[in-house]
Amino acid sequence: MQPTKDQAKQAIFDNLPFVVESQTYSQRRFDAIKAKCQAVNLVHAKLTELQPIVKEYVKTFLGLKVCNKTGGYNKTFEKGLPVLPSRENGLNAYYQKSYSSIYIKVSQTVGYKTLGWRDEEKDETMSFESHLYLGTFDTETGTLKEIHLKDHVYPQFNFEEVKQHLIKLDQLKRFLSSQESVLGCSNHFQNML
Repeated sequence: MQPTKDQAKQAIFDNLPFVVESQTYSQRRFDAIKAKCQAVNLVHAKLTELQPIVKEYVKTFLGLKVCNKTGGYNKTFEKGLPVLPSRENGLNAYYQKSYSSIYIKVSQTVGYKTLGWRDEEKDETMSFESHLYLGTFDTETGTLKEIHLKDHVYPQFNFEEVKQHLIKLDQLKRFLSSQESVLGCSNHFQNML
């Protein structure tokens, strides 16, 4: 029996030789990835925490007016909205409307130290943002016509696992690139990923 496409990819992935990049480049890259994982995890944790509270409140307004004709929130709806953290250790959360959707946008900025291009210590930041859709409203009447009840699962990422996957992915790209040049079929294998 012939292996599936995924099994073939995994077999190549597992048997790659380890390639070490320049120490400075790797450190800068991994510092950024670690900060990104931290930002993603903080945003996901906040969305997971807010999700049941905010959805429970919004659920009580199904079929009722939530937006006024000027585009703002209806006073009754706005007054009871759960308070969101704002500028709290780089975390910012706020309610947003777009077309006919109401959602929460949460963003996080994480500061980290890394090496500059001359190997000097340097301060950088990494950001991430995500959304929690709450419902849709009728743009003519401002009435909440649908709520998004299904809970969204926001995963947490382990930096060491992400790092190992990225090292293997980089090795795979280098291996495929070397095979493409030998076979004279540029980008053929890259398109398989």
